[in-house]
Amino acid sequence: MLNTGLDRNRLIAGVDAYASEVNLARAEMAELARHAADSRGRINRVQLDIEPKIDGLTEYYAGDIDFTRIVRLEATDGIDTSATKLEEQSILPCDARKCVAKAESALVILRREVASQTEKLAAVSSPEGSVYNVVCEDISDDAYLLELSCPPQIVVMADNTARLQVGATILARDFDTLFPAFVLADDHLHVSIDGQSAKFSNVTDEYISVSAQTVYYNSKAHTTSLAIDVPPGISVTKPMRDFVSPSIDIESSYRDMTPDKAAGASFRFGFAVRYRSASRPDEQTLHALQSYNVGCVIRDQIEPGSCSPESVADVEQAAPDDEPAYSGKM
Repeated sequence: MLNTGLDRNRLIAGVDAYASEVNLARAEMAELARHAADSRGRINRVQLDIEPKIDGLTEYYAGDIDFTRIVRLEATDGIDTSATKLEEQSILPCDARKCVAKAESALVILRREVASQTEKLAAVSSPEGSVYNVVCEDISDDAYLLELSCPPQIVVMADNTARLQVGATILARDFDTLFPAFVLADDHLHVSIDGQSAKFSNVTDEYISVSAQTVYYNSKAHTTSLAIDVPPGISVTKPMRDFVSPSIDIESSYRDMTPDKAAGASFRFGFAVRYRSASRPDEQTLHALQSYNVGCVIRDQIEPGSCSPESVADVEQAAPDDEPAYSGKM
């Protein structure tokens, strides 16, 4: 040691300083890593206030897109807080002529590494707010085919709230079980269909019992025997799904519709009921069949009353005692 000129006290001080700073840095980084992990976990707790700007086929938009389902946040960095650690360098044993320099060099490298990792962890766990990447991809959300645009990043404040503007261009929309506004009526029973439900209204002062129903859609017909008792002056509403078959579900569904595409399509729809009242013990049949433009029915579904059937003359109305004139006789 004397021959090499080694400063023993300086070496001991350097090794001690290195060991002390390693232990202190590990403790501080463990705490920062815990805060960073908590901050990273905030992604699932962020309350996004999304402000959509709708473009494209705005006439098809019913205000029913849940943008929180199709926009998500991701961490902005690749830091794995659970794996953050310091690689401790071995100073001893060493060449006596280079021990002090090695200890001092190791301390410099340690401090540089600690500063770098601390800066990254502190940025992730900033109390003022966290920066997240916004993932906003073109997607088909339920009924809509959308083209989305979002800012690349967003700052989430400490209270876990963030406002995000999203641009959404509607390219097309699906319409399932597309039924028109439809009315059947005589002096005893009124039946009205609003698109998704059928209302049976008794306009007499005696009970009416509906025993069967038939839905016609293009070449498809389906009869159900759902008993519906309608008291005097009362209306009973049933969902249309109670009266249709899987084949009519398919027939009445329209995919990737645009106004131009819908304007060029049409369908025939009909409804029939069989009922009995106290004053008319024989079963009566009430039914009608009519053609509809798809675009017209879509507009009327979005804005009721905005469109009328394309051909009033196409109505087929039977006398109460007749059987339905269309295929699928009840």
